[in-house]
Amino acid sequence: MMKKLTALFAAAIMILGLSSCDSKQRLAEQLQGTWTMQPDQITDTEGQTIGIMRLVEFVKEPSQAGGEIVISSMVSVNTQLPDNDNPEAPVSVTASGKATISGTWAAVDDDEIAIYLRPETFSVEVDPSATVLTPAGEMSENGPDLAKLQPSAAQYVRQQITESLRGDFFKFTKIDDIKIQGNIMTCEVNHRDITLRTTKD
Repeated sequence: MMKKLTALFAAAIMILGLSSCDSKQRLAEQLQGTWTMQPDQITDTEGQTIGIMRLVEFVKEPSQAGGEIVISSMVSVNTQLPDNDNPEAPVSVTASGKATISGTWAAVDDDEIAIYLRPETFSVEVDPSATVLTPAGEMSENGPDLAKLQPSAAQYVRQQITESLRGDFFKFTKIDDIKIQGNIMTCEVNHRDITLRTTKD
């Protein structure tokens, strides 16, 4: 009798294990592709606003419930240059950039994944030629040459994006409560409800 019970328990555990593996694989297959989050604003003060649009790309490894992940943030920045040569007429800066980081991900349940980001892959790009500088007031003849300020302005914006987004990226240690219907995914990241969309068929 004990042998029969032991065999039944072993069979039940095996079935549960297979079911769990199947559910993880299903989730991984559903996630594969590129997902876009709703626009967000991570900084909004009197002197600076930073808006972002995040894209999350899941690449599933064959026969595994996980793989590589790339998180990209398209960033728009409106700020003012500090310590310029004409403080009575500060220079406003409008610029855009892109921040990316990569790592790995793995399904740990039928509605949850763990994410392991590699800090050394974090990068920020800002195009100096696309950085727009505008004096907030009238500038004297001895005021700064705005064209010459573009490279330093782009570097300043890059610094601001780096400081703001490095911590933001590392909130993505896990995504849970995942529900996918068609091309829409709802989930929770760092105790915050998030909606993502994909264009995959």
